[in-house]
Amino acid sequence: MLIPRAIQPGFVLPRLGVRAVSVPRRALLVVALVLIAAAPHALNMSAYPAFTIADDEGIYASQALAWLQTGAMSPYVYSYDHAPGGWIQLALFYVLTGGANAFGTPIDTGRVLMLLFHVGSALLLYRAARLLGASSVAATLAVIVFSVSPLAVFYQRMVLLDNIMLFWLLASLVLALDARSRAWLALSGIAFGVAVLSKEVAVLVAPVLLVISWRRHGWTGALAWSGAAALAVLPYPAYALARGELWPAKDPYLPYVEPNTLTARPSLLSTLAWQLSRPGGGLFSLDNDFFWYLRTDWLWKDAALLALGGAAIVANAVRGLRDRRLLVVSALGAIPCLYLARGGITFGFYILFAVPFLALNFALLLEAAFRRLERPRRLGLGGAIVVLLLGAYWCSGALQPLYVQQPDGPGRAAAAW
Repeated sequence: MLIPRAIQPGFVLPRLGVRAVSVPRRALLVVALVLIAAAPHALNMSAYPAFTIADDEGIYASQALAWLQTGAMSPYVYSYDHAPGGWIQLALFYVLTGGANAFGTPIDTGRVLMLLFHVGSALLLYRAARLLGASSVAATLAVIVFSVSPLAVFYQRMVLLDNIMLFWLLASLVLALDARSRAWLALSGIAFGVAVLSKEVAVLVAPVLLVISWRRHGWTGALAWSGAAALAVLPYPAYALARGELWPAKDPYLPYVEPNTLTARPSLLSTLAWQLSRPGGGLFSLDNDFFWYLRTDWLWKDAALLALGGAAIVANAVRGLRDRRLLVVSALGAIPCLYLARGGITFGFYILFAVPFLALNFALLLEAAFRRLERPRRLGLGGAIVVLLLGAYWCSGALQPLYVQQPDGPGRAAAAW
């Protein structure tokens, strides 16, 4: 249909004397991505999952409050079970919002912060997909999968260090991929350092980011990235060193282990060694933690993402022989999966480390099909995939509890009593 010249954008409307304002497409896209990420996450997020389902949320909220009130890293003896960057960020959010009870309980307020980190991660995931060669349709599809997956939503709502870490890790990835100078790589290194200080598992992605830095600006770029990352992480061991708690202890004070109160003392290196040695069933056991959560939790919540994302990792590795960007995508997906399957201790929320990279691999694999289609057909295919995924989630029953059930009621009633 032809639009009359008088009311086309950029022309003065008769009599009113008002110039029509055209909204930039990028702004509309950002708003759409924010809504796609925020709506599935925010609806019923305080009620489901219940804050009583695990003690991790309460632990991090209490550690954030301890840092605010006393300057200590923990309300009890700090054993270096995790780097403190995550709950320090939570504490700063408490300050910025007017207190830990700004949105209800300290955990409720923390879940608002998780919402903000999730929206930021979704935008960064879109940008990373575009920089790695995805079209806008495929990149948007990655954001949709990342945001509507019942498995992802369940754990993304919880106050977990993994959610904080992923935001900074994706920020580091985007800055490295889009590095216009060595200064950008230094910023990427700093973001990576913050990710490691939020949760140490981020260090596993360091080789990929280092290779990207080298490909962008040679050895000087790699040195700029690694130097900035090292400087960002340095305060953590420096803190332990200043307290005389860096080096291995003869009788280390370890998390979840009854200490000898007369001789035990915290030690960063002793705790790291203990964390690396915690058993989870062994690499070759079908009853290890990984396979247990796969059978009893992850596949029930979202078999589609795990199956399609896993297949996409393998396919992108093969396709990467012709396009090195796909090798990066495949490596980003494979590293979290290999970490989870290593045979060591694993918890349900550890799957968060893999979710954005599974979505990224799935989107980049679909891009091969999208490239052969005109834009209207791309939109149609993308829409069909979203409808099929949502239909599968609905039929499996994994989607409804996220938005209907309110299992937090008994816990809140007990706390009020």
